Amino acid sequence: MQGVKERLLLSGMTSRELSKKSGLSIERVEAVLGGGDLSLAELSAFASALGIKASEFAKHSDQATRTEMLFRQSTPKAGRSWESVRRISDQLSSCLDFATPLFHKLQWLESFRPEAETHEEAELLADRFRALHYREDLVSPLFGLPKLVSEELGVLLFVVPEQGIEGASAIVGGRAFIFLSPRTFKPRMLFTLAHELGHLVAGHLRGNEVACVDEADSLGTLSRSRAKSELFADAFASALLLPAKGVGIALSKLRAILKTSGNLGDIEILYLSRIFGVSFEVAARRCEDLQLLPAGGARSLYEWLVKEHVSPERRADALGLPPRPDIEFRNVPTELIDVAIEKVRRGELSIGKASSMLRMTIPQLYDYNSNTLH
Repeated sequence: MQGVKERLLLSGMTSRELSKKSGLSIERVEAVLGGGDLSLAELSAFASALGIKASEFAKHSDQATRTEMLFRQSTPKAGRSWESVRRISDQLSSCLDFATPLFHKLQWLESFRPEAETHEEAELLADRFRALHYREDLVSPLFGLPKLVSEELGVLLFVVPEQGIEGASAIVGGRAFIFLSPRTFKPRMLFTLAHELGHLVAGHLRGNEVACVDEADSLGTLSRSRAKSELFADAFASALLLPAKGVGIALSKLRAILKTSGNLGDIEILYLSRIFGVSFEVAARRCEDLQLLPAGGARSLYEWLVKEHVSPERRADALGLPPRPDIEFRNVPTELIDVAIEKVRRGELSIGKASSMLRMTIPQLYDYNSNTLH
């Protein structure tokens, strides 16, 4: 079975590791990897080695396999997130299968062709993004970014129940995709969305079809990745959500109101984080990048806040800072749901299949359909 061979190769495990985990001899493992046939018992053994059901071998389409390979090529060391990547690759493939008329919406990316993945280029492109899509606004917070990404840019934006990833993005089949893991703290998701946009913007450097995956807990912290692509996406996200001009104006007004001077303190940065809808860590790191804090200042302030106040959010609440506005994220693009429901009405797709493709429950689909009719 060719699908089994591809799935085993994509696991990244050696023949010896597969032999040990499956209980099969290394000779049998190598025979299957070479394209040989296998029994149902051997199929079950391989499924057990990979931690999946045997039926999942048959579910993985050629398109999903190609997409998964794109993710693996861009992020070869992200081992613990591969089952999440496999599921979103299947979902992406399903979208390509049943919603072909929705594709070829990548014109917005033509305005973003970075010469290199540098911090300076990320700053320039973030300003260009605001100029093109926010009428030259280099000051305001972007709480409506999820809506703009979905409705104006035509990116298929999903919130998927995958704890193995923080976010993922891809350009496949003439359409851009972004996947976000759900978080109670919405500013975390907003930064991840902007980060994945950075990956899409830089995607032109690597070819017509690209994919990136960011493992859980890898974004929006004070730690910095060594990978050039991740540094670029982080810089783009920070500059997009916290534009230099906007930060300068906000701090100037804050310091006048608070009557503070000298070095920036935790209170000003806490205000910044709430004004622009990001975490304290993101705001503090942006201040450091803008040389408003000394090198290492962001980490020092964060560690002090955790030690003295448990968390930055606890400190902000205790100070009586204005509450954070809600940031809305839809779990599934409405245009995909509309296509699926229309196909169900015409008898071209079962409600169960539509539910599986969209990763929605059947009652959720019925509720959506009822609401659109009214």
